[in-house]
Amino acid sequence: MDNSPGGYKLSSEEILIFSELNDPELYKLKDFYFITLNYAHKLIESVIWFNLLEKGIVDKEWIKNIKQWIIDNEDFILNMNDN
Repeated sequence: MDNSPGGYKLSSEEILIFSELNDPELYKLKDFYFITLNYAHKLIESVIWFNLLEKGIVDKEWIKNIKQWIIDNEDFILNMNDN
């Protein structure tokens, strides 16, 4: 099925990431979700390590939204990677 920009043929379990710096990268959907979950955890860690809240770089609402995203999605993503 030709369902992505540039005529790339993807299955329903694939995602193609485009960036201005690199060639398009193909990921399995479950890997993409797992990477995203890891980034979310790293975001929260960096708030603590680099005092981003105290420096005014992020606010409490941003932190709350990231934490809520993790709560809402972590079980689904981890179970997805078991398959």
